Order: sequence, then structure tokens, then C-alpha cells
Amino acid sequence: MIKPILKYRMGTITAVAVPVVLMIVVAACAHARLTWKGTLATQENNVALMTGGVHKGFWKTGDIEVNYDYTVKDGIFSIKGTVGVAFYIENGFRTLRNFSVYMNLLDDSKRILDSRLIVVTGAGVPIRLFRYQAQIPVPQNAVAINFSYAGIAQEGGGIQSSGEGDGVSYEFWKNP
Repeated sequence: MIKPILKYRMGTITAVAVPVVLMIVVAACAHARLTWKGTLATQENNVALMTGGVHKGFWKTGDIEVNYDYTVKDGIFSIKGTVGVAFYIENGFRTLRNFSVYMNLLDDSKRILDSRLIVVTGAGVPIRLFRYQAQIPVPQNAVAINFSYAGIAQEGGGIQSSGEGDGVSYEFWKNP
């Protein structure tokens, strides 16, 4: 009688432990891709880093516009500003799901030295202007920045968090 109980418990433990271990491994692998650090940027619209004073500007694609003010002082890169979505997204959809924007610091060969998340949303977040602020130690050899993003715009539908239902969604992204 002891053997069948032990066999049942070991089977239950295995049935629970294996999926948990697999989820941890998958999450660890996914986390490695949560930043672009170490990869080569392919964008052409990079912003040269300048020292001395506040530098204002914007970085724009067909999907989003990032307005920024930055300074580089005493080895610290400080940036703040706003991120807005393009007119066609703002006027065609009401909410965003899993919208994220990264700021990437590049060297002269366009290798990403550091990548920081500056905007992130969950599900069903109303479309609006997002404010951000970050301070990052300037990596040695950093000469430029760019931005990368991904998100899903949604309109209607029953389940905003999963994208299921009878609504419409539009996925948009830009790799560094």
C-alpha cells in the first residue's frame, strides 16, 4: 500500500515540477531578449549624443513620436519627455495593449551598449501622451541613441487583455 501512494505522489510531483521548471526556463530566455543590449542596430534615424547643456528634439516613425530633452553630465545620461502614437492609431483605436518603448545607447558601429525601458503599459490602457524620465550611466564609447517599440492598438472587443472578442487590433513595432 505504501508503494502505490508513493508512486502517485511522485507522479503528481513530476506533473507539477516539469511544467514549472519549463516556465522558469522560458521566462529566463525571454528576459534575455527584454533588452537589445549587445545587438547591432539597423535603424538609420539615430540621434548623436552631445554634451554641454540641454538638447531637445524628437524621434519619429510612422507609428510613434518620442519628444526628448537630454543632458550628458558627469558620466550620467539624463532624458525626459513624452511618447505619443501616430494620428492614425490615436483616431482609429481607443486602447493600447503591451505597449513598450526602449531607449538604446549605441557605439560608433551601432552596437547597442545599453537598452532601457522608458514606457510600458498593460492591457486596455487608454491612448494618451505618455511621460517618461530616466537616468543612465553613459557607457564608454556611447555616441548615439535610438528608440525601439512594440504594441497593440485595440478598438472594441470583449476581452481587452487577450485580444479575443469581436474587436479590431493592430500590432506595430520597430526594432532598433
